Amino acid sequence: MQSFILDIVTNIIANIVFWLAGGLTVAFLVGRKRRKLLDFFGLGKDNRLVVYMTSRPVYEPFNERGVPSEELQLVSTISSLFSSSRLGPIPEAFSGLIDSFWLIKRPSIEFLASPQHAEDVRPVSAICVGGPAYNVATAYYSKTCTPYFVLSYENEEWSVRILRGSKAGKTIIADEGWDLGILNKCYDVKNATTVFIAAGMGINGTIAAAYHLVANWKALQAMYKDQEFGLCLKCPYRTTADLKGYKRAEVMMRLPQ
Repeated sequence: MQSFILDIVTNIIANIVFWLAGGLTVAFLVGRKRRKLLDFFGLGKDNRLVVYMTSRPVYEPFNERGVPSEELQLVSTISSLFSSSRLGPIPEAFSGLIDSFWLIKRPSIEFLASPQHAEDVRPVSAICVGGPAYNVATAYYSKTCTPYFVLSYENEEWSVRILRGSKAGKTIIADEGWDLGILNKCYDVKNATTVFIAAGMGINGTIAAAYHLVANWKALQAMYKDQEFGLCLKCPYRTTADLKGYKRAEVMMRLPQ
């Protein structure tokens, strides 16, 4: 009888040790990945992020403004960045524990159509989706943060202009049938926030830049750490015969190199 009770107690203690040691180890490893993610997107302080989407006129029958349907797919894509599944494979036994931990400290992500005026841009970390013509936040941060790349409209044609580095002042023009996108990480010194600009000359360029950020943030974090950076990408222009050319995007240039 005593041997039976001793076996039960031993098993209970072994299970407690297993759960404590395993849980603490997994929490430590996942916590490190989570910290890198939050730091990369500037969410170390208040855990707040605003995603500004393109806002285009919708004249009939509403005479209002709205987010293009093509961009709406990015809501779930960007939201997935901050789910526990992005932290890498988690042992099934501890998945519930990690999910609970993540929900307690999950960042506050808000998706908004572009404000109509620069003074309405909030002083929090942000991802700006879309070019300056239809996203006031993109136009605002392109002027105040000095990113590596900006979209420029001259002589009735869009192009990418380099603002910083040894190639500053040079212009990148898309070949026929191709779209260009830019992805910048920059800092708003005035408000001590982190800003990403994912924009394209066309919708495919914009989506390609946003997808590249989501798919490659770990590599970008490893390469640039806390530095500002900029990428210029190219992908097939959007046509009715090819709606997903953004999936074949290539990086043309990255700064700093």
